[in-house]
Amino acid sequence: MTLDPRLEPFIRKTGVELEAALRNAGATLPQGITGEMLARAILEDAEKEALSSQGKARARRMGEIVREVQNELPGGHKHPDFHNRLQARLKGIFEPPASGPAASA
Repeated sequence: MTLDPRLEPFIRKTGVELEAALRNAGATLPQGITGEMLARAILEDAEKEALSSQGKARARRMGEIVREVQNELPGGHKHPDFHNRLQARLKGIFEPPASGPAASA
């Protein structure tokens, strides 16, 4: 998959920042892999996911959740609790459900 060329400056900058963050955390990339290569791979995977049927369904559900939270709160997105409530609600979309014995407790 080919990323939009307008993303190139972002990918280069992010790659440098990613390498620095990994170094600061005491981690290194495998020999021959750069932060730019990793950033590019992550974005390409994200693009594939976003264009998949599951990704499109997730995006639709995210839009629905935004509208639901706006309608629940007086003032909609301007309500002081909007971002916290939205974040909590969206968490369920991106985090897999808990499994195992503790999940049923």
